Amino acid sequence: MITKGIKDMSKSEIEEYVLELQKIVRLNKDKGYSIDDFLDNTSIFDEVENLLNDEEFAVFILTILNGFDSKVLIDNVVDSIKSSICNGSVGR
Repeated sequence: MITKGIKDMSKSEIEEYVLELQKIVRLNKDKGYSIDDFLDNTSIFDEVENLLNDEEFAVFILTILNGFDSKVLIDNVVDSIKSSICNGSVGR
C-alpha cells in the first residue's frame, strides 16, 4: 500500500510504488474497467506526471498500464523519477 508521497521515497520504495501502481491497474482491468474509464476516474498518476518530462511520463504510463516487468525498464522509470526528485525538476 502506498502511504507517503513519492518525493519522500527511496529508490527501492519508488520501485515498490511502480509495482503497486501496476497491481492497481491490473485489479481494475480485472474488474472490467476499461483503461480509458480508469484513467478518466483516477488521479494516482498526477504526482509522477508533475515530475517527469513528456517522454519519460509516456514510458512510465506505458510501463504501468501494460504491466511491463522488465527489470531494465522498471529501473529506467525509477531512475527517471528519482533523478527528477533529486534535481528538483518538474516535467510539466
